[in-house]
Amino acid sequence: MTPVEPPSQGLNAAVAARLQAERAALGLTVEQLARLSDVPYASLRRYLKAERDIDVATLGALCEVLRISPDALVRDAIARSRSDYVLAADAGDPEQFDDEHTDD
Repeated sequence: MTPVEPPSQGLNAAVAARLQAERAALGLTVEQLARLSDVPYASLRRYLKAERDIDVATLGALCEVLRISPDALVRDAIARSRSDYVLAADAGDPEQFDDEHTDD
């Protein structure tokens, strides 16, 4: 059985997914978002694919262009990554999860 990622590892993917959704909602291309946020295009592509961790300054620049607050985006991403983790854990072998990943 494949191990399930803990929430901290899934957080990067959840942030990336939220950024992608906000970009699409505004009708911006990745190239346009890169130009408007002054984030290099190649780096932005890696952020949006969750291939690279996003730093706070970059997240702030992207959120400013996307007109969303960074704290709301991160809170949503945390909730999303936790719910994905719980759903995966519920479908898997309970013995593969240790006590540090429970919300007791």
